Amino acid sequence: MLFCGVDWAADHHDVCLVDGDGAIRWRGRIAHDPGGIERLREAIAAQEVDPAKVCVAVEISHGLLVGALVEAGYVVYPINPKAAERFRDRRKPSGGKNDRLDAEVLAQAIRTDRASLRALLPDSPLANEIATLARDRHSLVREQTRLGNQLRSALGEYFPAALIAFDLAADSTIAFLERYPTPEAAAKLSAFQIASFLRARRANRDLAAKAAAAKEAFRAPALRARPEIVRAKARLVRVICAQLRALPPELAAYEHELERLLKTHPEGELFLSLPGLGTILASRVLAGTGDNPSRFRSAPGLCAYAGTAPIVLQSGKRAVVKARSACPKEFRDAVQQWADQARRHSPWAAEFYRRHRARGHNHNESLRALGNRLLELLFDLRRKGVRYDEAVHAANIRWAA
Repeated sequence: MLFCGVDWAADHHDVCLVDGDGAIRWRGRIAHDPGGIERLREAIAAQEVDPAKVCVAVEISHGLLVGALVEAGYVVYPINPKAAERFRDRRKPSGGKNDRLDAEVLAQAIRTDRASLRALLPDSPLANEIATLARDRHSLVREQTRLGNQLRSALGEYFPAALIAFDLAADSTIAFLERYPTPEAAAKLSAFQIASFLRARRANRDLAAKAAAAKEAFRAPALRARPEIVRAKARLVRVICAQLRALPPELAAYEHELERLLKTHPEGELFLSLPGLGTILASRVLAGTGDNPSRFRSAPGLCAYAGTAPIVLQSGKRAVVKARSACPKEFRDAVQQWADQARRHSPWAAEFYRRHRARGHNHNESLRALGNRLLELLFDLRRKGVRYDEAVHAANIRWAA
């Protein structure tokens, strides 16, 4: 066998090849382009080893480099950066670090600790597309939250009355701030003009009361920012509002596409049948688990990967149970949200959550425990190839009790 360590960077990668005895067979730096990948393939081919017996360790789990390595037929092992740091400490206790050393450390780590590491098993193209769309949509949702916070901060610096008058999450508020981004412009409006504006933006609930309250907030005595600050911040608010206005239709388009793809995925109906999983959460959970049946050998392995299974720190007679932090954060967040939705839609999930709260566990601890149970259920359903049935599961719970 041949073991390869790749220290990843944006435009180049340091590579080290070692044999089964740990002897270095080749070192080099390759470019992040087809020529660089071809150079690596030639270096590996020169060792006269079957590509299927080449194990590659790299600190990323997806991207163009990983795709090229998988396509070449190598067995790729994504190494958590924290784990890579621990491997480096084993070989360099002094704390020294450079790219050549990191590549060698990864190669030696995959040689000595391969049995405890998880190989990257490729998913189907459909699952890859769903996972990519789900991750990108979630990034856009985070960006939407960031822009909302930035808008709130900007208004607080020169136009705090807008924070009192309107709900910043409303589309009509974004449109209003684009049209009237300064306190002076808003203060000139009558209650009738404000109500007419809101009505034109389909904000039809309690228009008269909202308009009267907004007018009062705009004309109430308040601290005033200097004119140059108002002009500068008004420009920023218009830019933020334009971005916020563009996001909702794009997010809806993402959801529509994910819904279409889930309907064509062989396990799409299974995921959507589970309590608390709609299109978005089902896509994120599928992105976290993948659809390669060989990826997880057991339910505890899946739960540990997702971060819902706790870890035990034991020394002598002392043992401490802690939440697991070494896990894909986006997947853990998706399972946490899934558990929160499941307890609102499923009686047994609600009872499971209630019992954990009654034992003194806080909200997040109880959701992690429920998420752990849901992942076990998902693993079992996928293994059997059947959809979830609330009545069947409730009967199983009663029988087990």
